[in-house]
Amino acid sequence: MNTRAPIRHIVWDWNGTLLDDNPVMLASVNAVCAYFGRPAIDMETWRAALCRPLWRCYGSVLDRDLSAPEDWAVVERVYHEAYRRNLANCRTTTDAKGTLTRARELGLTQSLLSMGLHHDVTEQAERFGVSDYLTRVDGVKGKVAGGHKADYLKKHLDVLGLDPRTCALIGDVTDDAAAARAVGAECVLVTTGMTGRPELEATGHTVADNLTEAFTAIGQGAFTPTASLLHTATVS
Repeated sequence: MNTRAPIRHIVWDWNGTLLDDNPVMLASVNAVCAYFGRPAIDMETWRAALCRPLWRCYGSVLDRDLSAPEDWAVVERVYHEAYRRNLANCRTTTDAKGTLTRARELGLTQSLLSMGLHHDVTEQAERFGVSDYLTRVDGVKGKVAGGHKADYLKKHLDVLGLDPRTCALIGDVTDDAAAARAVGAECVLVTTGMTGRPELEATGHTVADNLTEAFTAIGQGAFTPTASLLHTATVS
């Protein structure tokens, strides 16, 4: 018997999900590399290094300890300055607005939660024309972006007054899956960002190649329920 609650709300990730910014993100990473005297890296090298917390993966690429807040603040500053300079080269993913429109037409509410800096995320959502689809846009309100998404997702849904079991998170990194599992929300991952399909599939969550496929899976209930993954983890 299927007792899964119907999905009534979509939480979208931003970078690499609704926003097609992979080349700009890599260029910004390489600005950091140049600042520290390290040769530029390619996309595959960055994908292989990518992990949370972000200071750890940058430390791996740069071969230095960035755990001290003052050291990580330098990386943050250089990265975000480069990203903002190149923001005009970004665009929403090909099917982003079509999928947002479809979700709205079907009566679902939608919001955006990013681990980017809040003022950047809100400005970008407005700039790229997605704000009108969303009931709320949240980023990291401190001085440093990144970190794990779980606590932010819990607060995001609490503020919206939503039951996590009726919500689905669509994102492009394994931390999105971990956040959904932590709060009991559903999740579908997409291969449009920096994380490769094998790493995404290893989470156990359904993986789609684009936003249209991800939303279709949610609409049809054709995705792996978070509860089943939690049960598997408990008995294994």
